[in-house]
Amino acid sequence: MFAVLAYNNSTASSMFFFTVFQAQAQITEGLNVRMVIQALESKLPNTYLCVGETMGELQEPYLL
Repeated sequence: MFAVLAYNNSTASSMFFFTVFQAQAQITEGLNVRMVIQALESKLPNTYLCVGETMGELQEPYLL
């Protein structure tokens, strides 16, 4: 999962992708994505919102 990899690279974390709950895409000049995922950052899974563009900057996952 690219959002988790980007987060790990920017924060030196070891978040592990678990599953996707919801995904939406919108085609404009690029491809905008919005996903609700579950990932493990500690021993328990947390739910995160990931928003970004596939060809541009990806924001860090937000804990929901």
